[in-house]
Amino acid sequence: MMSNQMLADMNQFVPAKDYHLRGTGHVSFDGSQLIWNTPYAAKMFYIQFSKYTTSGTGPRWDLKGKSLFMNDWIRAFKKGASL
Repeated sequence: MMSNQMLADMNQFVPAKDYHLRGTGHVSFDGSQLIWNTPYAAKMFYIQFSKYTTSGTGPRWDLKGKSLFMNDWIRAFKKGASL
């Protein structure tokens, strides 16, 4: 549950020039990883470019999501773990 919540929350910060990168986002089979599967995903994740076509997007979308949604992710984890 937590991984799915993280993906949903983070995807809004993924650069979206043509929305292809956002569309490839998924949770790994065992739920341990979030994956954006394009040849350029890592470059977009780690490198700051000078211009993004979609406001509020850019690299390290995980950190942007974490700063805003960590409490939601903890709640999703606890709910999924029946805690």
